Amino acid sequence: DSPGNLNFSQIAGPGTTNCNIVYCNMTGLTAVPGACIAGNTYTENGIVTFTGAPATGTLTVTNSCGGTQTFNPPFNSPIAYSFAGLPSNGGVCSVTAT
Repeated sequence: DSPGNLNFSQIAGPGTTNCNIVYCNMTGLTAVPGACIAGNTYTENGIVTFTGAPATGTLTVTNSCGGTQTFNPPFNSPIAYSFAGLPSNGGVCSVTAT
């Protein structure tokens, strides 16, 4: 965890704080290529697992050989993704989730 500062202020009367700050933590990313199909393509399936999902923002899964999928809240782990029509050319592909 990164150190930081929190500043609190209260204007009149009692107040409360909630320091249960939740940070999204990616705990897993799988990428499972399927068999080659007609036209020399294949499908890749996988899942993204995480804890501490945020209430806002997006989850973007990108395949370097083609395709991007964007997911919107609410986020419930795991989230499945699939990329169809990827070229079966022996190239190295990578999958990222941000």
